[in-house]
Amino acid sequence: MKEENTYEYKVNLKMAIELCKQFYRDDNADGELLMHDIATYLGPIRPNRSDKRNLRTKSFAGFVYRVPS
Repeated sequence: MKEENTYEYKVNLKMAIELCKQFYRDDNADGELLMHDIATYLGPIRPNRSDKRNLRTKSFAGFVYRVPS
């Protein structure tokens, strides 16, 4: 890690897995390109984050208004 960075960074695991799956499916895949693509999905590690994320499931949007009357 560079000393001038504010945060340490980690790889987005979901995107890394998806890129690895694509890598193994492709016969002409390049490992260097895979590592470069994974490195583009970095996110900061923020210790002692002050506000929690409010995760809520989205409710179903009904389509009753489309039914002919």
